[in-house]
Amino acid sequence: MKITSIVNISLDIFCPQHAKRHGKKYTELYKNIHSEEWIRNRIEFFRQWTLKSLNNQSFQDFQVWMLCSAKSKPIIDSYDWDENITHCYDYGEARSKTIDADYITMTNLDSDDLFHRDIMRKIRENLILSDKVERILTTDYYRWLFHHNCFIHVVDPLVGKSGWTPCWTLIFPRDEWNWPNIKKLWFVYNPQICQVPGAKTFASDLVCQIRIKEGSHCTMLKEDPLHENRLTEELTHAEMLGRKAIFSSDEHIKILEDFGISKIQYQKVER
Repeated sequence: MKITSIVNISLDIFCPQHAKRHGKKYTELYKNIHSEEWIRNRIEFFRQWTLKSLNNQSFQDFQVWMLCSAKSKPIIDSYDWDENITHCYDYGEARSKTIDADYITMTNLDSDDLFHRDIMRKIRENLILSDKVERILTTDYYRWLFHHNCFIHVVDPLVGKSGWTPCWTLIFPRDEWNWPNIKKLWFVYNPQICQVPGAKTFASDLVCQIRIKEGSHCTMLKEDPLHENRLTEELTHAEMLGRKAIFSSDEHIKILEDFGISKIQYQKVER
């Protein structure tokens, strides 16, 4: 039995699901935020942080698809890239038609987040193989307020019911792997994936969601993406939900070792 695993990363694509939800506000933000400077900064961040967590995986048999807009191609082509990374300028449609496997797993990762070294192995070990599309959802993760020297340990037992997660996996059997079906199931608003009854969940701490000054991704809809009060708001929210805030640099370093990030690199973060 052949299984193909894919990590799906969005760089700067226009997200129809967010446009549908937020309307004109999202469309205007998308046009304004994706300057050449933003794209280069995001590529540099991905290469310095996110990519290290992918290269550090204990299970390496997976592809990386990076979904990009056509306008960014000249910028993207100016960098050297790992052979395992495929840049998709059509949301992945052409690439999807080259896959020949009994089952295909597609796992979401934001272009500024980190994967624990064992996440791809654990996803493979927890696969649900059936004749329909199945889901695996991560319920526990770290949120790193990058410029505030704070980690928040997020535990959300409602994932799969009414919660939210930064990481999910869809498992397609061969007969369900076709572009109309992929597009319908993958490019949807997060709760449509995370709030499906019957999805498999596991508490894992295998994802580190990073919040950076520029806004975590293209869906940041606050008027001020820098959001000076983010730390206060996050801590208030964490206390209300009983989540642990971690300020110790030693603890941060210990956590990040499992995400492929060294002590030296951590200490270089501007705060």
